[in-house]
Amino acid sequence: MSFDFTKGWSADREGNSQIYTLDYETFNDLLLSSDPGVSISKKIYDVAVKRTFNQATDSNPTWSPDGSFLAFTSNRDGDQEIYIKELGTLEPYNLTNMPDSDEYQADWSPFGNTIIFTSTASGDPDIHAID
Repeated sequence: MSFDFTKGWSADREGNSQIYTLDYETFNDLLLSSDPGVSISKKIYDVAVKRTFNQATDSNPTWSPDGSFLAFTSNRDGDQEIYIKELGTLEPYNLTNMPDSDEYQADWSPFGNTIIFTSTASGDPDIHAID
């Protein structure tokens, strides 16, 4: 049995939501070596990789098809925007930068050259894309 954690998750462990990831091999190892006295969720957080570090709310992570970038929603600039973080770097950059609207629910195109997301720039939620 294997599990795919390529999209990661967000969790509120420190008072604000941050992005975490865990590869499926590590998760399988946890399941196989499970100690009945320790909850599986505690074990997961002991080995999960924290990917964002700030006081904002970061959520809805999604991996690029090649696994080198993470797109996610964050309110670190005051409204919801789509951020991109290259793995191995400290700071993500604001991809959408639309201060008068909210952008959220990003996803990558199959080849990773386009990001599709929801935006309220027109007043109502609508689908947008950035190459």
